[in-house]
Amino acid sequence: MSAEGDEIPQNLKDKLTSLEQEVNSLKAGTAKVFFGNKGQSTDELDINIPSSISTVSIPTTRLSRREKSSKGVKKDIELVTEIGEKLLEEIRRLQGLLKEKEERIKELEAEKVDLEHNLEYHSKQLRAKEEAEERFKDVKQELSRQLEEIQQQLTKL
Repeated sequence: MSAEGDEIPQNLKDKLTSLEQEVNSLKAGTAKVFFGNKGQSTDELDINIPSSISTVSIPTTRLSRREKSSKGVKKDIELVTEIGEKLLEEIRRLQGLLKEKEERIKELEAEKVDLEHNLEYHSKQLRAKEEAEERFKDVKQELSRQLEEIQQQLTKL
């Protein structure tokens, strides 16, 4: 970057460095969300960020007029920065949605457990009532038989 006018402003370099750090942080957070603590690393994600996007080099070979203009380089860097910011916003939005869905899944799983316990409780009650009904039928049948015997004995007298 020895040519005059090709110098990248420090504030853009700082912003690119900041974006790079934030992308790496989000990459690690996303890996943690998707893979948990299963030993997966952020390198296994399909997000490929150069190790250092803050260092931009301009070839020392012949440059066209457009490449020589610092406005073109600055505009390109601003465009890259804007795209990076939009991507980060989208990542944050998607992570928020993911978190909401995970919370809803946890709520539904807790509700499912409660319903299963409720089902088990009512099933036990139903079995107990059916068993009691059977016992009462047997008792009624026994009492009906005894009543018939007593009536037969009374008619003999």
